[in-house]
Amino acid sequence: LTRTSGHAFFLVRPPGSDENLFDGATSGDRFVTTLPRSGDYRVRVMMMRAFARRNERSAYRLRIAIR
Repeated sequence: LTRTSGHAFFLVRPPGSDENLFDGATSGDRFVTTLPRSGDYRVRVMMMRAFARRNERSAYRLRIAIR
């Protein structure tokens, strides 16, 4: 994740789960792993709550590659 402005981060959730496999708010802007199983993973780009409450915006670029 590259932010051009603001305070965006991203989460990754595995298939059928509401638990985060990765939380960029605490783990940074880069996620590299071997996925534990096949299926549809959910990626959510979010903003820190304090900034969202002030109606701030965040421009970002997210690159996803699966090899």
